[in-house]
Amino acid sequence: MLLFRLGVGSSVTRGSSNGDHTREITPRILMRYIESCGWEREKFGREDLIKFKSPGPIRGTKEPAVILIPSTEEVFDYNKIVNIALRRISAFEGRSSEELLDQLSVVSDSIEVKIFTRDPQRGVVPIRDGISLYQSLRDLLIFSVCSELDPSQKAFPRKLREAAEIVKACFIGQRQSGGRGANVHGGFLATVHLPLPKRYELAVDGEIIDPILRRSILRILRGLRDVELSVDLKDPGPMTENSSRGLNSNMCNVLMDIIEVGGGTDLSISATLDPMYAVPGDVITDLKLSPSSKTYLETAASILEEDPPEGFVELMGYVTQLKCDAEKGGGDMEIRMKAFGIEGHDAIPVKVLLDEKSYQLAIDAHKYHNKIQINGTLEKTGRGWTLNRPKRLEVIDRGFRRRRYKSLDSF
Repeated sequence: MLLFRLGVGSSVTRGSSNGDHTREITPRILMRYIESCGWEREKFGREDLIKFKSPGPIRGTKEPAVILIPSTEEVFDYNKIVNIALRRISAFEGRSSEELLDQLSVVSDSIEVKIFTRDPQRGVVPIRDGISLYQSLRDLLIFSVCSELDPSQKAFPRKLREAAEIVKACFIGQRQSGGRGANVHGGFLATVHLPLPKRYELAVDGEIIDPILRRSILRILRGLRDVELSVDLKDPGPMTENSSRGLNSNMCNVLMDIIEVGGGTDLSISATLDPMYAVPGDVITDLKLSPSSKTYLETAASILEEDPPEGFVELMGYVTQLKCDAEKGGGDMEIRMKAFGIEGHDAIPVKVLLDEKSYQLAIDAHKYHNKIQINGTLEKTGRGWTLNRPKRLEVIDRGFRRRRYKSLDSF
């Protein structure tokens, strides 16, 4: 069984004291944190204070920890009450208050994948599977960001460089919220944390805009709900019809990879997002996927791959210029081509940025004076044209016989 958890690593740092190393945090953030760690509310005779009991005894004792949390920041002695609560939480978790505060001061979402292994006490998987899982999580995030950057695109021939740079800000780790439960028995944990900026950093004319990594997580959740509906309806329609705010073709392929890493067993997915940003009402945080979802994911990926976005064209023509900065090594490489078949034009000059493999095909086509065929979205730029999001570059010989290989299909 594979368990996804979108976890919390939250709160806002509002003040600090070098003497006692304490910081004020909002009641909502602190309550969300301890409730996610299993602390339970208990009856208390005051409306301005909320009582919580720890899920187990304090180390070395038989008694649970009990704390009080102010319901508002206007409570008398607010700082003192919160500081006492923080010390008791950290004592229960077996770590210092500074460690707890360092975690709480980070505003972030996180994705946590748990594979229930054959040896749950050790919680280990083959290194190949562990690496593959982390790579799949990274790719799922990157392609989700790609769709946030360009929602009209249903399939991406390769990872957008900007999306990859954004995801580089994420980091991996094993520790769950709760400190003491960090190394929970039951399976292998793979966690990716997504740092989020403070709300005031994104305010535009007084309006808060969700950061792109939060929007990407919401896209993943909505897409996973579409997968669940597709299984129930035995139809990939929910995925293909909602790609503008859910899964793209690449994300479908990545989810199939994750299912394979989990051994084809059920996926249970739950979500807890940092309370710094509001969660839309249409987002469901408890989801399930079954091995049968792979069939619908595969079908949806194929449909989305073949469904062209608005402005999609197929160009055929000759390579007229090759341009590559050898010092960059492996970066995008540029070609110029004279393209035919555009309505209202005899021939137009088009600039195309290619990956290394496709660039090599373009070199061969130029060398032997063969035509190329390539798909993408055409945009007028100055006196010429640019083909954006190129895909399916094929070399065609003078007899119009396609070569048996092509490129830009395996990204």
